[in-house]
Amino acid sequence: MIGIPPHSPLNNPLNAAPPEELRQRPEAGVPDRESIRMGVREEDAYRTLDVFFDVAEANGIKDLNPSHGRPYLDNNLNPPGNVVPLSVHFRPDRPDDTYSPGHLKAVNNFGTQLDARLKQLNIRNVGPEE
Repeated sequence: MIGIPPHSPLNNPLNAAPPEELRQRPEAGVPDRESIRMGVREEDAYRTLDVFFDVAEANGIKDLNPSHGRPYLDNNLNPPGNVVPLSVHFRPDRPDDTYSPGHLKAVNNFGTQLDARLKQLNIRNVGPEE
């Protein structure tokens, strides 16, 4: 029928992100995000990994172990190109698998500082949103 929008999972209110006040807050002593995932254009992948290590070093994070996935073609980019999925997972620094206050602060600062550095270098996250 004319005038009826096509069914799309993006239009489904059940798939919408919850309002800020309904999002579950991390428990005390746990980072805001234990992992960061993104996708960058293939030509930006090595620079992005360098930024991961620079930001980690600036925050005193010593055991950073980023990973990457297989590049895939994204025709929705302008111009179309390959996207490399990148991720980093943070680990507790204490023997009892908890975060010390200093490490917790460093991990929580990592994402904000990473975003700022990537923006400064004109590197965009072109992968799916987290």
